[in-house]
Formats: sequence, structure tokens, C-alpha cells
Amino acid sequence: MSRIMISDSKDYLIKNGKPFFYLGDTIWMAFWKLRIKEWDEYFYYRKTQGFNVLQIRLLPLCHDNSYSEEDLFPFAKREDGTYDFNKYDEEYFNNVEVSLEKAYEYGITVCLHLLWVNYIPNTWASSKKTSLPYDSMEPLYTYIINSYKKYEPIYAASSDIRFECQKVINYCLKVMKIVKLNDPEGLCTLHLAPNEDPPQVILSSPYYDFYTF
Repeated sequence: MSRIMISDSKDYLIKNGKPFFYLGDTIWMAFWKLRIKEWDEYFYYRKTQGFNVLQIRLLPLCHDNSYSEEDLFPFAKREDGTYDFNKYDEEYFNNVEVSLEKAYEYGITVCLHLLWVNYIPNTWASSKKTSLPYDSMEPLYTYIINSYKKYEPIYAASSDIRFECQKVINYCLKVMKIVKLNDPEGLCTLHLAPNEDPPQVILSSPYYDFYTF
């Protein structure tokens, strides 16, 4: 595949030198709900419907989710139920790899939503169990970007975000910077909460490629 890019006029997307219409399906919880045997059927169906982008959360959603014993989780859990963000679960991230590879084979671009709002402290959906320490971000997202950039994804640095405080802005900028350092050609955007707009410091950032509403 060829990567999706920004036009010279900065007002539309292009792919293979032609205008690209972003027709995306959201399958938010796929990485921890679906297994390898289910991917082929899903991708084939969406391809026949004309979808060319899939929007998937990289990490599990915690505030709007029904849990199952079969769910996969990306990190080891401590006795108190919190994540150990320094211990990655190989099965989970292998499942991510399988799905991205399959999407790539079907010619579908995945928009990876890297940091859902419940992983950022002091947000409307923050959780003590899933608050990602700031110092853990660089090793985690460096590992993720370098593992999956060969499948030419788009990145949404945040998801369902509101900018309640400076810490939220710092987290978003940090993820965006890690993306650009490790995959300079990958486009990076934000997934915003309804009626929310990025602050000027993000709008003017060299790491922020395009606005989505």
C-alpha cells in the first residue's frame, strides 16, 4: 500500500497521488475482543462495503465496556487490579499485529487510537486502575510505533479527549512527538470529545497533521 498523505493545499488527503475519501468504520474494542479466526470474515465484509479505514483503540476501554473471561489485556495486572505498564502481554500485542497485517493485506488503513481518555490522569474518564504514568509513555509508545509502522497506519494520539488541564495537553503532545520521532511519515491527529477543540499549543504543533471533527 501507499501511505495516506496531506495534499499540498493542506485541505484534503491523498493516496497514490489521488484524492482519498476517508470512509472509516469504528471497531473500537477489536484488539481485546476479537481473535484471529474472526478477522478474515470482518475484513472481507467491510472491504465489500467500501470501507477503506478502520478506527480501533489500541488499549482497552474501561469506562464503557462489558467484560468477558475471554478478553485479552495489554499489561500484567497487580493484586489491586491496576495495570503494570512495564510488563506487556505478548498475546495481546501479537493479536494487534495479526489484525494490522490482515487489514494491510486487504488494502485497508487502520487508524490506531493510541491513548484513550481513561489512561490520562485528571480527565473526565480517568481511572486510578488505568492511569498511565508519564514516564512510562516513551518506552510503551516507542515499542508500539516501531512494531506496527510497517503496516502504514494513521495515528490518533488521543481519544474522546477534553483539555481540562495542562497535564492533558502534555500527554497528548508527548504521544504525538513519539509518533513523529519513530514514524515521521505517519499522519497524526486527535480524536476529540464532542464540542471540543485543541488549544493553540497543539494546533501549532509540528506533530499535529490534520484536524478531525
